[in-house]
Amino acid sequence: MPRANSRIIKSEMLLSKADPKSLVGKIILFPLTRIIIVIMFITPVGIMHFLFETQILPGTPEQYKTLAIGLDVVIGFALFVFLYSLYTKFIEKRAALEFSFANGIKDSFYGLILGGGLMTTIILLLSLLGYYKIDILFPDWTVAFKGLFSMGMAAFVEELLFRVIVFKLTEEFCGSWIALVISVFYFGFAHAGNPNATLWTSIAVGVEGGILLTAAYMLTRTIWFPLAVHFGWNYFQAKIYGVITSGISIEGLIVPAIDGPEWLTGGTFGVEASVAGVLICLVAAVFILKMAIKNNQILTPMWQRKRIPHLSDFVPIS
Repeated sequence: MPRANSRIIKSEMLLSKADPKSLVGKIILFPLTRIIIVIMFITPVGIMHFLFETQILPGTPEQYKTLAIGLDVVIGFALFVFLYSLYTKFIEKRAALEFSFANGIKDSFYGLILGGGLMTTIILLLSLLGYYKIDILFPDWTVAFKGLFSMGMAAFVEELLFRVIVFKLTEEFCGSWIALVISVFYFGFAHAGNPNATLWTSIAVGVEGGILLTAAYMLTRTIWFPLAVHFGWNYFQAKIYGVITSGISIEGLIVPAIDGPEWLTGGTFGVEASVAGVLICLVAAVFILKMAIKNNQILTPMWQRKRIPHLSDFVPIS
């Protein structure tokens, strides 16, 4: 896991460097206004993806669909990064350090280990209690690769939207702690429309993703660590252990038989609605938050900040 004393991007380095003098300029640069502006910047990519899935993919020959989906993901990823970088350049007058790859490989590796490890811990606990049993092992090994591009893109888009955009700009206005609390609500209830969702499942997902993934972003201040945690969690949950993921059944390398109290197994929503999952993720989140605090990655509210530090105030990124 990224260490507290690593030479990483600091929270203040992501603050807007623009200094508007007019009232209109100040309104445009207000953090909550910028959420709307940056979403407008990246919306064309979402429209392109929608047209691809509805107009192009259905008519693509079956043998070329995986390639087509892969190209859609790669192009979509590049365009998202490019358009977000244009936003930071022209609106915030800074570089898009959220996508800095200085520690990207390391952070991605630790993130995959953490996300997969947390899910494995939950499954092991359910197995020890007799609630998770292997019914069929390796029914089709190719399922480990099916939908891989789409799963990765889904995790990327959620992290871009919820962490890099909404959390960061909310944090810039009201500070890290208030923004963290808000993130629990908007991330949890963003999944309220999933199959078999309830008030409890929204709370559970909000705590697991809203706290854990936001803490991962707060520590490194780039997308790679939370993205890898998110992807690792989903991949091990669905593709390895064959567990229902946020109410959606996905074929995995294991076909399990899960039978036990819903408060512990998560019922028809999956283990993300398990009390065990919530507690295990909460412990990991607290640990990461402590590292973020130690590394001075906590922002105070806008009205308490005296000045915006210059990039020269920080240790160069390596």
